[in-house]
Amino acid sequence: MNAGCLKLAVILKETDECIGFCNTCVKEELPIPHREIAYAISTVHRNNGYITKAVKGLTAFLFTQTNADTLQIVAVERNVGSNRVSIKSGFSYIGNVAIDGEPHRHYVLRKEEWEKTQ
Repeated sequence: MNAGCLKLAVILKETDECIGFCNTCVKEELPIPHREIAYAISTVHRNNGYITKAVKGLTAFLFTQTNADTLQIVAVERNVGSNRVSIKSGFSYIGNVAIDGEPHRHYVLRKEEWEKTQ
């Protein structure tokens, strides 16, 4: 396991079912400080706000309990839902970045911007 990672399951309270994940890791392909939030949810549980809630919770944890001051998300351009989650979670689109030869939309949220919304 990468020492720079925190891997969390998204559990549906009603059934105790694991329906997705919300992780943070260091991603060297991104600009310094390299801290990324990544997420996914099962198809049947999409469009219920679960991942947006998880991303916001992980963001709050990272900004209040660690020394993180900048977080990043990358999403494949064609993944409309993932791009929507990034924006709904308060991240700002700053441009595209190629990862493994595929274009991704690149989002950033700085702690000072996040604090203004709390």
